[in-house]
Amino acid sequence: MRDPAPRAPFDQGLFLTHFNRGKALYDERKFVEAERELEEAYLLRPRDQNVLNLLGLVYFKQDKLEKAEEVYRKLAAESPAVSTLYYNLGLIHFKLNRLEEAELAFLKALELAKDNHKINFYLGSVYERLQRYPDAIYQYRQAGAHLMVRRVEDKMAAAPTAGSSATTAVPAPRRGKKGDDTAEFKVDEIKQKLRQKSEEALTPAKPVQPLGSTVLADKAPGRLDSDTARFRLTRAPSRPAAGRR
Repeated sequence: MRDPAPRAPFDQGLFLTHFNRGKALYDERKFVEAERELEEAYLLRPRDQNVLNLLGLVYFKQDKLEKAEEVYRKLAAESPAVSTLYYNLGLIHFKLNRLEEAELAFLKALELAKDNHKINFYLGSVYERLQRYPDAIYQYRQAGAHLMVRRVEDKMAAAPTAGSSATTAVPAPRRGKKGDDTAEFKVDEIKQKLRQKSEEALTPAKPVQPLGSTVLADKAPGRLDSDTARFRLTRAPSRPAAGRR
């Protein structure tokens, strides 16, 4: 994502007006209007990480995944120690069915946040789609997802043995329905578990209070400095994800 030339002269009051309005519209789930306001704020401060994070969420909620990916790649390049950014990138790649890229993003997130078992869960989902079943089982076990472990074990048991003449058609991976954060799964209990694990992903930051510390995304560790004024943000609930039917 290129940084546009900032509009001159800079007007902090105008920036805060657009940013606060965009945040309020996001909270009301008016994503089209929120996008317009946040893009105006972005033009005024193209490197402000709070604006970028919220704009990425708005793009994601509208299924504008390529735009969301562009935003989070930029944020990850500027703040490479924040696991949440790689986790969000992994979710975006997962939805786009770019599984190898999703794997790399989730592995980087796991390297930075070893105790976040949601990352293990999504890695298991990636490996299951890639039919790397032993890897999927390992990651699901790390996540405590025992239903998923049994699901993959059943797949392995049903697979034809080496040298068998039987063939099994493997369905192509499906993208989730518009607005989903995750893959789709058939089992009702798994659907609920996946929804719960996805609920905290890609959540916005807190309401704006000038001159606070920056928290880029939900549970993002540490401080992130930008070349602009900083704000303290609080969590807001994200849109629940649906599971695979």
